[in-house]
Formats: sequence, structure tokens, C-alpha cells
Amino acid sequence: MLVADAVAQILKTEGVEYLNCYPSTPLIEASVKAGIRPIICRQERVGVGIADGFARVRNGRSPSVFAMQHGPGAENAYPGISTAFSDSTPILFMPMGHPRHRDGVFPLFNSVRSYESVTKFAEQINTPERVGATMRRAFAALKNGRPGPVLVEIPGDVARSEIDEDLLAGYVPVKAVRAQGDPEGVEAAARALLDAERPILFAPGPGCSTPRRRRSSRSLQRCSRCP
Repeated sequence: MLVADAVAQILKTEGVEYLNCYPSTPLIEASVKAGIRPIICRQERVGVGIADGFARVRNGRSPSVFAMQHGPGAENAYPGISTAFSDSTPILFMPMGHPRHRDGVFPLFNSVRSYESVTKFAEQINTPERVGATMRRAFAALKNGRPGPVLVEIPGDVARSEIDEDLLAGYVPVKAVRAQGDPEGVEAAARALLDAERPILFAPGPGCSTPRRRRSSRSLQRCSRCP
């Protein structure tokens, strides 16, 4: 089994239905074999936009993924990923990477280093044996905490390397853990809102970026009678 096939199997195990993508990346063919439908776009920025919209509509029920080639492909996707970071949109971003013997060579684009400031998690699968561990950490970051994009880079030589199928035998989907606010703090905030003379509910960007968040904001608005 190739590493690209192993990654596709993990995506399928995690519930991925569609692979938003731009050629060329071996994940496209690997995903088809795993039963994931590829959605090929005409430009990387558009592809990230498709993944962004899918993530908002599905609201985390099915992971949203975008994959593309290294170099110019990863560079073109930067505006979309930075927007997703600002809007707290969960996207699994999977650029190919230069072969490891070219990693860090000037002036080649380094996705992990360049995207660290606009992703929750950015890591390279630098050896075939680390596929499962890296993907598990990526999905843990994707499903938990404040939503946002996460990055997993796959160097070209690693993607086409062989891997023992037994290394994936124990992989299980990452569970999302929901955090609960401090009850006393929530009560104090609610009391302050209800006691305010002229309160205004301000929920920009991430506060209303998905249907569930909009419903929650509207419910709060009705209960608090805020404009």
C-alpha cells in the first residue's frame, strides 16, 4: 500500500465524503479507490472556497478537505485558508510537498512554515510510519476547540512510498470533545445582559458563519431582547 492510499483510507474512516482538489496530487486517485468522490476545481482559491462553503453547510458533520500540488498550488490557496482561519471554518488542508531532499531549499515554498500563522495545526508527514499519528493529531485539532483550518503536508516521495497495512489496523476515528462553560460564569454573563439598559448583540464573522451559529445567535437575541 502507498502512503497516499493509506491517507485516503484514513479520510474515509473519518467520514470524508468529498475531496475538493486541484491536480496534481496522488490523493485524487487514492481517494477514488477509497470511495471518496473528488470535486476538481479550476483554481486553488476557488477550491478552498468550495471546501469552506461545504464546511459551513455541514457544520462539522462531515470533514471538509482540500488537496492540491506543492509550490504554486499551495501558494494560490493562501488567501482562502487565511479567510477560513479568520472565520473559524474547519478545513483539512492537504498540500503536496517537495521531495524531502529538496525540503527547505531556497526559494521553494514551504507550506508548513508559511501557513503556521493561519492554521490551528501544521505538520508534515515526514516518514511513512507517521501517517496514522500525524493524521490523528490533525483530526483532533480539526474536531476540537475553536474551529479553524489544519494543514497536513505530504512530500511527493513520501506519498509514493510503500507502507505496511498493519500500521493502520488500529486507527479509529477521532472523537470530538465538547467543552462546557463555567456555570457560574455563564450565569453572571446572562445576568449582566438581562440587567443592561441598552444592550446590543454583536456577533460578527465566526459568530454567524454557520447555520447552527446563526440559530444560536437568533435564540440569544430573542431571549435577551437585544437589537
